[in-house]
Amino acid sequence: MIKKLDPDFIEIDVPVSNIIESIAQKRSLISKSELDNMIGKPRPAKSLVQRDKLETPWDFFRSVFREYKPDNTTILMTCFEHDWSCTKLEKIIKDLTD
Repeated sequence: MIKKLDPDFIEIDVPVSNIIESIAQKRSLISKSELDNMIGKPRPAKSLVQRDKLETPWDFFRSVFREYKPDNTTILMTCFEHDWSCTKLEKIIKDLTD
């Protein structure tokens, strides 16, 4: 069904389809002249002025990172020893000077 709303625009019924079962319920062909008359209109631009203003500045101690423990020598050595014990390099490297 085609309705004339404006001399420049045409309203077209789009076929309804069941996406889950991929079965077309109603089919209608769009002619070449109807396709040629289709015009796309861009959406109006939204203002992003409100994004520039932060109400409260970011604070580390109020963030999700507040419980983060920074690396230190003890933690790094413990992690290295654990990783080293999981490798098979001790079996491959026989000479410790290598």
